Amino acid sequence: MKILIVGGYGNAGILITKLLLQYTSEKLIVAGRNLTKAESISKQLNGEFNTNRVSAQKIDASDKINIETAFKDVNIVIIASSTIEYSKNVIDAALKARIDYFDLQLSSDIKLNYLRMKKDEITTKGLCFITDGGFHPGLPAAMLRYSAKEFDEIYSAKVYSYLNIDWGKYRFSPSTGKEMIDEFNNYNPRIFLEGEWKKLKWSEYKKFDFGNSIGKQYVAPMMLEEMKNLIEEFPTLKTSGFFVGGFNWFVNYISIPFTMVGLKISKTLFSNPAAKVFEFGLKKFNKSPFICILKLEAIGLKDNKRQMIQLEISHSDGYFLTAAPVAACLLQYLDGSFRKPGLHFQANTVKTEKFFKDLIMMGMDITIKRK
Repeated sequence: MKILIVGGYGNAGILITKLLLQYTSEKLIVAGRNLTKAESISKQLNGEFNTNRVSAQKIDASDKINIETAFKDVNIVIIASSTIEYSKNVIDAALKARIDYFDLQLSSDIKLNYLRMKKDEITTKGLCFITDGGFHPGLPAAMLRYSAKEFDEIYSAKVYSYLNIDWGKYRFSPSTGKEMIDEFNNYNPRIFLEGEWKKLKWSEYKKFDFGNSIGKQYVAPMMLEEMKNLIEEFPTLKTSGFFVGGFNWFVNYISIPFTMVGLKISKTLFSNPAAKVFEFGLKKFNKSPFICILKLEAIGLKDNKRQMIQLEISHSDGYFLTAAPVAACLLQYLDGSFRKPGLHFQANTVKTEKFFKDLIMMGMDITIKRK
């Protein structure tokens, strides 16, 4: 099988490529706008893994003819680049070439609405399209599905994230910064509370205790489509949500307010300045300990007794936390566990026991406590 990784030399893309080299035998194509970088990374990885399975290709998601040509000879395309504005081009090209598709891009309306519009065509053509890969989105709903097996009835399940990344060691492309700002454009502070979706106000945001050296941190509610999909799957679930935290004081009190106000005035004028201020704040003011944590707290009944499950996933590298779930999901896709026609969300589709077992194999720290 040939796997084309668009953005394969980026921060997450290169880690996905390495994991696929380590745990599969497939042929991999590192692709992006800069052919020199793609060739350099492919040469580096072939040497590191003593193989010739990695090749390079130039690809520009804004060029329809270019991507249609690039997709002709592959089985699946993985979108690991910050090219959300060209989602339509990529989706159409994959459908035309009749190849499978996997993205780990922002969970935006631009992408999801178009994928849903093409859902029947995806299914009719017998293609497997997987969206919202990675960890945020990509892991929270999978954590809930995994913990739900511990209960006879599950009533409440919330996932909290603390993302303190050493941004100074990473390269930000203009498109990466823009995608981060786009996340604010798509921000939806809703949680499922007592049987209905509720938009929380700033005054209702609370602290969550992550324990150890992190302690209590303010977290903000953030709607994820994968969490929304769980309400029908678990009818006894009455409270659920995803909460994100971990930014430093500059980002929380200067960058984010500047971004939110600026975007309301003009998305066109303020997107680039907001991205630069946001990047400056992340790189200048984030301090150790650098760690990324996702912690689920679920409550339900087991044998007519109240039980709480705490499931924690952590890693020191935020980009590895993104790449490993993608690789673990692809292992199931490659072995045929769920390569079925249609549009699928990573977190709602993976077989959770194998998924988390593979994440541990790849180096993720995962603990579960029962109370």
